[in-house]
Amino acid sequence: MKRTLFRILAFPLPTRNMRNYVRRLGGPKIIPPAKHITDVLYASIDIAGVPRARGFMRYVQQANLRLLWAFDKFATENHLEYFMIGGAIAGLIRYSACVPWDDDIDVGMTAENYTKFLQLIRKTLPNNEYSLMLTSNVFRIVHNKTKAFLDILRYGVQKTPDCYKQDGATKISHAQNIFNKTTQNKPFLKFYATAEMSASEISQIYAKLYNQHTDALQTQNATFANIGGTNKTIIPLYTDCKPSEFYSFNTIFPVSRKKFDKYELYFPNDPELYATKCWGDIWKFPPDLFRTHEYTKDLSPQKLIELRKYLAMSDDEIYNGFTGGTK
Repeated sequence: MKRTLFRILAFPLPTRNMRNYVRRLGGPKIIPPAKHITDVLYASIDIAGVPRARGFMRYVQQANLRLLWAFDKFATENHLEYFMIGGAIAGLIRYSACVPWDDDIDVGMTAENYTKFLQLIRKTLPNNEYSLMLTSNVFRIVHNKTKAFLDILRYGVQKTPDCYKQDGATKISHAQNIFNKTTQNKPFLKFYATAEMSASEISQIYAKLYNQHTDALQTQNATFANIGGTNKTIIPLYTDCKPSEFYSFNTIFPVSRKKFDKYELYFPNDPELYATKCWGDIWKFPPDLFRTHEYTKDLSPQKLIELRKYLAMSDDEIYNGFTGGTK
């Protein structure tokens, strides 16, 4: 109040020096304490200059990237098309690498490529090096010792209104809500497959899960076919997706290889538009700055040892482990 009063008194004075002198008599500006760490980060740090992850998080990111490299090699050799999604997009734009807090990696595949991938990977996974988990159209590969993991998510292509316009986004969101109500609460079979499970047991589980997902996909296609539209839209075919995860076809395709850390990986055609649709301003820290997944909560010395062993392996050793020694 005192400071405001003196600033008002200074306003009619004829010279700048006189005005500044009176303003100073009101005392310095009182800055309230930060209520959250992001208050400090927004005010004082150029986010592009935030250092890369260190310690455990950096080891985790490197291990995830080695697993991603093996997946990329497998996909390329088998003519499978994929595209990076999620936090990797923000990382590409901001660092050409992982954002400092990102502890997982997600990739997307169209339904055709996803189905073909599952048919091929069944010949090599699970094995002594890797386990897998499949649920609601998300296929997760987990390295047994380090718990490095990669999620592969299924997408479809559907005709809808323009997903970047308010009316189109509203119709798509409504259709997605209908789909969620009809499929979200169904008891989708979730399972982890390990090397100890017999091939016949895993095959039976795959078959049952595939039938359940086929029914869900038919429901999804019917839902979106009813809303009409002429725009080719990339539709996430998993039940916990959000309206912000629908993209125009041209935002994703054609995919192209881009530098990410020390790797060349396939990214969407327009990463900046993807990021804006999903998050808005990616130059801010997320509210859940220090969130981690279940696999990255283990900070034990043994975990560090296993991470280092994995990162010390050659590319051939990692790929042989990924493919069960069949390549």
